[in-house]
Amino acid sequence: MYKIERTSPGNDFNFVLLAEHGHTILKSNFFDSVEDVKKQIESVKTNALNMSRYERKTTSDGKFYFNLTNASGAVLGRSQTYSSEAGMENGILAVKSNAHTLQIQLPS
Repeated sequence: MYKIERTSPGNDFNFVLLAEHGHTILKSNFFDSVEDVKKQIESVKTNALNMSRYERKTTSDGKFYFNLTNASGAVLGRSQTYSSEAGMENGILAVKSNAHTLQIQLPS
């Protein structure tokens, strides 16, 4: 499920993609409107199955994470950090299997 969130305080919006168990597996940057977030979600759906769109990264303290990008390299969303490379790869698989959900929860 995609959950669209509003910053508090403020009028910036982002989405989180939740796995079936409710954990966040991808989080977007902030946008000015819910409509812009919905466009970003559609781009995630377009790019999620393409393995070349996943940039695998390592933090300065040795944790692993990934960015999902579009064809021009713009970041669509970032994962949480993982303690292992295998955990990160499982996170990528979770994005691939959950990205095409039709469920979108709007901010209240």
